[in-house]
Amino acid sequence: MCNYYLLERENTDQRLPFAVDKMEQEMKQNRQIREQKESEYEKTVKLLNLMNKKEKEKGQVQLSEAARQNLERNAELWKAESVYVKLEDGETRVLQFNPERIKQVEGQYGARVQYMVIDPNYSDKGEKKFEAGKQTSRDIDAQLRQGIRLLKIRLGTGTSTKYSVSPA
Repeated sequence: MCNYYLLERENTDQRLPFAVDKMEQEMKQNRQIREQKESEYEKTVKLLNLMNKKEKEKGQVQLSEAARQNLERNAELWKAESVYVKLEDGETRVLQFNPERIKQVEGQYGARVQYMVIDPNYSDKGEKKFEAGKQTSRDIDAQLRQGIRLLKIRLGTGTSTKYSVSPA
């Protein structure tokens, strides 16, 4: 904010040029600061664009540790809050099955079996739904018939996306 002297009736001729000079100096300083900030901003934008271009050429983007932690926290949040248990490729989870709470449901590709399970890692969230196809359901049922309720479920990777079921 500019500080200007109030012009008094006497000596107006002496103070007016001083006030104008002061105002011009402040405007010049403000212009220089603005130009410097714009220049710094442009340099930053150019650098970020160059970094993005190099990362795109590599086909990947390098994430900071903070970004990785945020993404992990989100993944854990969705696992905890979801009504369904969904495994990612290669993921293994231990689930407690309730053999009294099994029902048949219609899935996208036909009949599926829906089990009500408790994930021990998120037991405070209550029961969740785990849906399985025919082969996986047979494997789970075989374990449940033997009285084994705590099962380790693993989803294969790539072309082997079949579930693997074993006692925990």
